[in-house]
Amino acid sequence: MLGPESNEQSAATQTIVIVGGGFSGTMVAVHLLRESSHRLQLHLFEKQPERLARGVAYSTTYNCHLLNVPATGMSAYPDRPEHFVSWVNAISPEQGTTSQNSPQRQRFLPRRMYGDYLKSVLAETVSECGSQHDIRFHDEEVVDVRIKGSAVQVIGSRGTVVTSDQTVLALGNFPPGDPLRDHQTLRKSPRYARNPWEADVLPRLLASKSCLLIGSGLSMLDIALVLKTNGYVGTVHVVSRRGLLPAVHQPAGSVPDITEVLNASGMRQTVAAVRRCVADNDGDWRAVIDAMRPTSSHRWKSLSAREKRQFLRHVRPYWEIHRHRTASQIRDVFDGMIASGQVLMRKGRIDAAEDLGTGVLVSLQDNGRRSRIFVDCVVNCTGPECNFRNIGTPLVDSLLHQGLATTDVIGFGLAATSDGALIDSTGAQSSQLFTIGPPMKGQLWETTAVPELRAQARQLARRLLGESEAPNAEGSQISASRS
Repeated sequence: MLGPESNEQSAATQTIVIVGGGFSGTMVAVHLLRESSHRLQLHLFEKQPERLARGVAYSTTYNCHLLNVPATGMSAYPDRPEHFVSWVNAISPEQGTTSQNSPQRQRFLPRRMYGDYLKSVLAETVSECGSQHDIRFHDEEVVDVRIKGSAVQVIGSRGTVVTSDQTVLALGNFPPGDPLRDHQTLRKSPRYARNPWEADVLPRLLASKSCLLIGSGLSMLDIALVLKTNGYVGTVHVVSRRGLLPAVHQPAGSVPDITEVLNASGMRQTVAAVRRCVADNDGDWRAVIDAMRPTSSHRWKSLSAREKRQFLRHVRPYWEIHRHRTASQIRDVFDGMIASGQVLMRKGRIDAAEDLGTGVLVSLQDNGRRSRIFVDCVVNCTGPECNFRNIGTPLVDSLLHQGLATTDVIGFGLAATSDGALIDSTGAQSSQLFTIGPPMKGQLWETTAVPELRAQARQLARRLLGESEAPNAEGSQISASRS
């Protein structure tokens, strides 16, 4: 239900703007609409309307792009763990299951289907609550926000101006950082794609006879699977610093005792304790990682800035491949591409890259050893940029320039309280500007997956509505999600 374009409101109406219509922004809106005891005027800005409720991750149209979590861990609601499974059973019985113990419940469903689910959650909420509130959707980018006394002025790229009581920056993940920022000639070349999700990237790849994918994480697997699905017969070179691939989901054993991990002080001691715990648990690292998940944010906060930087530099690559796993069927296809010789895995750092007109010559260096490869095109698959000083969008640049926001102490997201209130350049906590999800990574570390985001969304909505709620770690639900 779309309200009138006037910004007039009654004295009892609370106006809230949400910037970003992916999972986080959608679920904040859903909880606001469902839980508010007073009238809201709610504005939701999403610059790409086809991504409303879907975000980038769930906008894919390819069935080969699977969720990284079984269906049982993907409910949009913290207190309704069966909601997604029930929805699947209702709209697509062949994909669903009604048996509590069925192996099908551990299926990794297409991300496209999950996007449909989120779209239905939003539509159902608007249908049920629309008569109580004034709900407005804007398909434009927010380019600036200004503090005007006790209000926030939100400015859209098409000239829309909304004055709100509070504004939520549900910005999601940004495109990858640029590993070739020092290679200016290639950065400007049409043979280089900085963002793998731009619409013209896949056609360019399919027209090539060889390509180089920079990075070996989940984004790389997405691109490789799409190439295979579309019948690509060229050679795919994959290069990363350490040559690591995401681990595969498998059922974990019983929940282990991680007391030693919880009692460890400092980063080095924690890493050593994790290794001992895995060894004591017969090498079942998945069970240990899953048991740690509800406490990860607490452990992260206990580290000093120096230790956090050490973690990011030395431990993060290994944590990421074990924590953010992939479905076995995806790895099976990718491993088959390696076995056939279509995918060539390379370890090293890009030392030089040049567009020679007929292709790109790339020089790699690994511990003093140099090698060269010649490919038709290069795609950056290194994962989302987390340093907000490198983001470069009008809104983020304006927030930092005005001092309304600042990067956290390690430059890994925005400074904020644990419940999402932005902290400005003077160290003051905002009562008007809030954030959720990936911008909170420097504060919480675990803040990109559905189990964490759904709890954050409900907590933030209740704070905006004037209700107090202690941060919810989702305990057993998170442990069971295996994401």
